[in-house]
This record gives sequence, structure tokens and C-alpha cells, in this order.
Amino acid sequence: MCTPCNLRRGILTLGSLLSVLYGSSTGAASLALGEAWESAQVSGHSGEMFRLNTGEYSYKYQWPLPRVISATREEREETTFAGVKGLTWWEDGDKPCRIMLHAVALNPVNPESPSEVKYQPDGGGNDKSICGGSPGNEKSVKFLDTTARYVRGVAVCTSEKKKSGEERLKGVRIYAAEIDANGRVNALDVDRDDAHVNCRQWHAPIYCPAGHIVSGLQVHHRQGYFTGLGIKCRQVVTAATPFKQ
Repeated sequence: MCTPCNLRRGILTLGSLLSVLYGSSTGAASLALGEAWESAQVSGHSGEMFRLNTGEYSYKYQWPLPRVISATREEREETTFAGVKGLTWWEDGDKPCRIMLHAVALNPVNPESPSEVKYQPDGGGNDKSICGGSPGNEKSVKFLDTTARYVRGVAVCTSEKKKSGEERLKGVRIYAAEIDANGRVNALDVDRDDAHVNCRQWHAPIYCPAGHIVSGLQVHHRQGYFTGLGIKCRQVVTAATPFKQ
């Protein structure tokens, strides 16, 4: 009989059982996130800063799994990993003031569930607004969920003002990396961008170190609008289970 204690001791991990139930090869390695790195540079202009972090998230599931016949079930919760696929931002008037990261699980723990991670609105970590009113005028940059492409770098475009401190974020470009089945991160010459008509100056991009992908953003702002972006990255590693140990 498989017990939670046995799972923790590695006799039979939930990750390996899921692999069996969902048709993956038994013992196949899962993708995980390791050491963290944060940029000291800002693409755009610096200001006050808040962070959006999406590299780890809680996953609730029924035990035993729905495909296992059982008279009783209980809800359990684990922490697993996600990579950033892109972002969406909104303006209030001419002020960019709301931003949301799109994160997708590195390991589809349940292939029957949506791949994009759904965070709780109160503290989930992927959505932040500093708007004084109602944001609109949405712009978005994202790699398709069905690919193994994740964000490895970002660059921003700002408006042209007499004072650099008054320049606002008007465009975002993201750069892709692809993760192969062995956990190797391969930088690609692929990018996506979107911008408002008053995007005047593209700033130098910031990239993750080799072997890393973006797991969060440093969002710089002044006077109720965004001015620049920095990045947080995590190293991609392999593990015996899709869950954080």
C-alpha cells in the first residue's frame, strides 16, 4: 500500500505514479527550478519597484487520483514549478499601470487541466495594479502555450519626454528559450513585441544567465505609471518528482 510517508521517502512518488497513470514513461525526470538570479540592470528607467513572482505555485489534487477506484478521497496540496510565457499590461488614460504575468506549468501535473497557472487574486503573485482609475487599452506579448518556449529576456520601449523620469513604458519585447526533454535551456533567436503608438525608444534587453528562464519581474514605477522592467530568473534542473521537495 502506498502511504504519504512512502511518497516522501521515495518508495513511490506522486510524480512517478502520475507518469504511469497519464502514459508517460516510468521514472522519467521532471523539470524543476533551482537557483535564483535577479538583474541589477533595468530596461527602461528605474523608480520605485515591486516584484511579480510566478516560479512556484500551489497545486491541489484529490488523493487517491480520480482514475484510481477508492471509497474515500481527500484533498492534498503540493508546490510545483512554472515558467513565464509572456505578459499583459494595461493603461489608465496614458499611464501604464496594471501588469500581469502568464505562467505555464513546467510539468503538466494533470493533462486534463488548463496548462496556464491560475493564481489566487489576493497574493498569487502574477497580477498588480497601481492604477488610479479603471485600466484599459490592453497590450500583450506571449509565446504559445503548446510550445516548450519560455521567456529568457525582456526589453521595453518608452515614450519620449523632456525628462527621462517622466518617460513611460509603452512597449515590451520578450525573447525565447526552449527547454528540451533533458532540461537543457536553448536560447532561440525568436522574440515577440507589442507597443502603443507613442513608443519612441527601445532600450537594451536584459537576459537570464545560460540555463535559466524568467520566473518573475521587477516592475519600476513613478507617479502611478510604469517606467521600466527588470527580471528574476531561475535555473532549470531535473528532478524525480514534479513537486518541490
